[in-house]
Amino acid sequence: MSRPVRIALAALATAALSAAVLTGCGGSSLPDGVVAQVDGQDITRAELDQSLAQQKQAAEQQQQDFPEAGSDEYVALERQALESMVFQRIVLLEARACGAPCRATPAQIARERKKIIAQNFSGDAKKFTDFLQEQKLDEAAREAHTAEGRRLKEEVVAHEEAVREAESGLEAAVRRLPNFL
Repeated sequence: MSRPVRIALAALATAALSAAVLTGCGGSSLPDGVVAQVDGQDITRAELDQSLAQQKQAAEQQQQDFPEAGSDEYVALERQALESMVFQRIVLLEARACGAPCRATPAQIARERKKIIAQNFSGDAKKFTDFLQEQKLDEAAREAHTAEGRRLKEEVVAHEEAVREAESGLEAAVRRLPNFL
């Protein structure tokens, strides 16, 4: 099963379970005090209440109204907070799953070097070489820095893609949920 499908299924299952827990529907198999689980990790009522307390405090500091507990607005806010917590856990799990270091090929390094020269040295390779010498960087160090930069960029792109896919899956899952609240 692909990662985006896993994310979407996890989000859908967790969101449905969360909605049922928040509304008191169904016989939840969650332990007491737990409002949701993501890959076996608990999200507790205390964590959810803490998140809502922080939101209330922020609203008060900005002299904004905060809904009364039990009101429709409060229940909607509670649901949004839980969905956000679920999403954060999913993203964290996916980031950990993507944690294996990326490897840059010599061709990727050469392409990145050309981009760096074009963007930062007006396309002048001699200016780039002079810069490296001024910084006391030899060819091996330059290649290592370029490879590390490429690896970090790839890692960021992969994480951003995982986040976008998770967000999309979560949004789709939430849209499919019956309106429990």
